[in-house]
Amino acid sequence: VIDWHDASRGNPAADVARTWLLLRTAHWQYRGVQRLAIGLTAWWVFRRYLEAYEELVPGTREELYRWRLPVAAARLSEGVAGVEGPLAELAERLARLAG
Repeated sequence: VIDWHDASRGNPAADVARTWLLLRTAHWQYRGVQRLAIGLTAWWVFRRYLEAYEELVPGTREELYRWRLPVAAARLSEGVAGVEGPLAELAERLARLAG
């Protein structure tokens, strides 16, 4: 499923970072075994996705790291219920790393 509601032109690394963020946070709304299973699956999917993408576009990882904070801030501004607190903490950690 592709969500085109905010599609635009831009740096493809921003899309990789958004995919990272969505998969990184996919398990936050669950508890127990579901949370663990979804978190591990999302981590595995992203590792394979990034490996395949980097074969096509070398240097993606460095750009991904630069885009993580702006993408996290943008996601935070979307007001997604149930993830605001952990997402804000993630954004703060990313800001410290960037700082």
